[in-house]
Amino acid sequence: MTERSQGTSRKPIRVLHVLSSLNRGGGMIRVPYNYQLHIDPSQVSFDYLYFFEMPDNLMAEVKEMGSRTWHVPAGKSLLGFFREHRGEFDIVHCHPIFASQLVGWPARLHGAKAVIQHSHSTRYSDKASSARRNAFLARFMGLFATDYVACSDGARALLRGHGKDAYIMRNAIDPDEFAFSADGRARVRAELGASDGTLVLGTLGRCSQEKNQTFLLDVAEELAKRGIDFKVAVAGDGPLRCDLENQIAQRDLAGKVVALGSRSDARDLYSAFDCFALPSLFEGLPVSAVEAQATGLPCFLSDTITRDVAFGKVEFLPLGDAEAWANAVLAGSGERKPAEQGLLARSGFDINVEAKRLVEYYRQIASR
Repeated sequence: MTERSQGTSRKPIRVLHVLSSLNRGGGMIRVPYNYQLHIDPSQVSFDYLYFFEMPDNLMAEVKEMGSRTWHVPAGKSLLGFFREHRGEFDIVHCHPIFASQLVGWPARLHGAKAVIQHSHSTRYSDKASSARRNAFLARFMGLFATDYVACSDGARALLRGHGKDAYIMRNAIDPDEFAFSADGRARVRAELGASDGTLVLGTLGRCSQEKNQTFLLDVAEELAKRGIDFKVAVAGDGPLRCDLENQIAQRDLAGKVVALGSRSDARDLYSAFDCFALPSLFEGLPVSAVEAQATGLPCFLSDTITRDVAFGKVEFLPLGDAEAWANAVLAGSGERKPAEQGLLARSGFDINVEAKRLVEYYRQIASR
């Protein structure tokens, strides 16, 4: 549902989104991509610059919507890129926390009216060396960025003193795309080998250190001790997927815990689950938790995750206590209830509403 133009001949605002990659499974690209789906390109036009090539990417999808994409490897001359494209971009929207320090000066030198630094997380990185580098670079973002955006109140911290004035750009979704599907539930549960009485605990996310999916193996062992008929489904790909699969085998959980890999049927997965779990070590604002709540799922999230994400049936639990998680799952995985009409919009997670807000924000900073 795209916001249509109102008969205006105003030239569209051109926004260049700067990303580490266009990796389909990455959380950062999904944010501008989802907003682009709901913004009239005659009002705001999106292009993409990225540093690293990834095989499973969204390049075809964004090009189909009229976007241009450029791969500029890390360390290559960004000054040359912006000189070549002088005056083409009104706004440069930087998503990695270090990106405004790389592109801010050449972008402004060659015509960009605004450079946005966006904070997507509450930590600088899951890797110690990258976290130290990013924390150091963040000290200088005010020299290069003109404006600041965060996905949640908690994510303002990475913007340091600039965070208090940041625009909150929620990781919003289209509620119609995540309505419960009975057909999808039946199909996925058959794939998992789950009967009507099987408790299915699921999660979606990149297989990486911060998502902490291996903790769900501890929860699975607790459920197995109690003789529960259950399945744990982990959807997602990433650097730790092989480690996850190895641990499933080593801990004799094959058949009980299923690593599904990368999936494009999120709505059907949520529909098949009886509850959703996200034991992350840290997050900005996890869109998977928003999607899960939209389908009416009870959600169990680590207490490291911002409370800003909660608008449905959500329980925050401490990490390290698998028994407590198993107890909560068994107590809270009753009959699911559809999300209340208009609840996402009132909570700031309906992208049909949030996309209009973003257009106005871009207009405001581009008109200075």
